[in-house]
Amino acid sequence: MKEDSNFTCDICNVRGGDLISHHLYSYSDNEELRTDTKNGVCLCRPHHDEFHKKYGRGKNTPEQYYEFRIQKRKENPLTLPTVITYNSVEHPEMPHIRIATYGATQFCTGVHYPENNTMLGVFIPDSYIVSDELLEDMQLKGMLAGPEKNRVKKTKFRGVLSMGIFYGAECEGKEYQRFDKNWREGDIVPESWGVRLWTNPEYVPPLLTNDN
Repeated sequence: MKEDSNFTCDICNVRGGDLISHHLYSYSDNEELRTDTKNGVCLCRPHHDEFHKKYGRGKNTPEQYYEFRIQKRKENPLTLPTVITYNSVEHPEMPHIRIATYGATQFCTGVHYPENNTMLGVFIPDSYIVSDELLEDMQLKGMLAGPEKNRVKKTKFRGVLSMGIFYGAECEGKEYQRFDKNWREGDIVPESWGVRLWTNPEYVPPLLTNDN
């Protein structure tokens, strides 16, 4: 299970350290699932302990785990492309813009997305490069930052901070085929989907000296 997850915690995405193979259906109550890798996720020890402190040990279910994961995702601003559902309100000064929130994460969307919070989508945070195909779906091609106009950058819309952009599972009744229907809220979207972290080509790491 740890190797399948690249030795990375499913909650905080930190790689390495003290990792635990967490069973979605309890180890003690489901002997036939104990070695089934589909019945588990890799967690760092702090998050594994926190889960069992909240839900106890024994009679645990996948529903409990995914509820816990969503709760943890919402505690801090998202820094990875993540599947979410959002709440939104009208922008006080821009009627064609809605202010969406997902826990500590805030961003702006167009009014063409539903006003309720029942639709899944992918939040793409600041400093990610987005493929042309995804930008075309979002009608944002040529409208982002960077020389290629494809880099997400924090932006203010009349004083309201938008921490990233949103790719909906559907828009105006049209389903986007690039959105994987097997994704669930809280999933981290892989780079192969068409998003990758931007690195500044002008950054030069400091030289190490004996004084460092």
